[in-house]
Amino acid sequence: MLIKLGTLLNKTFDVTVKNLSRETGWCWGDDKVNVSFRVNKPNTPNNSNVICLKLSISDEIVSQRIENVLGKGVDIWEITVPEPNLYKITKESDLSNFSITVNSVMNEIKNIYGQNKSIHVFPAVSNALAVEFGRCYMPKVYNPLVLYDATGKEGVFIKTIEI
Repeated sequence: MLIKLGTLLNKTFDVTVKNLSRETGWCWGDDKVNVSFRVNKPNTPNNSNVICLKLSISDEIVSQRIENVLGKGVDIWEITVPEPNLYKITKESDLSNFSITVNSVMNEIKNIYGQNKSIHVFPAVSNALAVEFGRCYMPKVYNPLVLYDATGKEGVFIKTIEI
């Protein structure tokens, strides 16, 4: 739902996104270390495969959980950080770097697969990153999105929204 909210608060609006922290409240911390986002791509992208994007920032998402939902024959892309955890994003510049990474990945996916195939998005991100991911999305430029959410104690992913 927060990704969808982000699409409504897109980059055409002057919006400030913040993370709620138990330590600092609604403000960014003063951590000096920048988070480095890493992109993991499929070894050999196959245009006939389903496209998946894992956002493994707050937690790691095991690929088997995605295959349990989408089956085999999935090209899994991932935006992640070293040692994913809920408290990874502490500065506004982390949010900006995430946006740059998202835009780069979305463009690369579009260039490889074309613009008509949906991207199945499996997020493990903070509220701020979910909103920011949605703000980055440009429906006239990028592939359609199918969003999933983990539910229950087992964290089974279910399809929630198509954008």
